[in-house]
Amino acid sequence: MVGPRASSPDLARQALELDPSIVALLPCGAFVIGTQNGTEVGFLNPALALGLTDNEALGPLGVQARAMLQRVLAEV
Repeated sequence: MVGPRASSPDLARQALELDPSIVALLPCGAFVIGTQNGTEVGFLNPALALGLTDNEALGPLGVQARAMLQRVLAEV
C-alpha cells in the first residue's frame, strides 16, 4: 500500500481557522491498494470527515475538497 498526500493548504487553513481541533480530521491522505482485480485508488471523503464536527461552517469546505479530489481521481 502506498499513501501519497493530496492536500489543499488553503482549504486546510480555512478549516483550522474555523475550528483548530479539526486538525485530526483533515482529509489529506490518499490510498493506492493492489487488489486481485487490479489497483484501487481512493481518498477519505472530506465532506464526511468534516461532517463529524458540530461546526456547520466546515461543510462547504468538505464539499469543495471532495470535488477537488474527485477531479484528481478522474485523471488516474
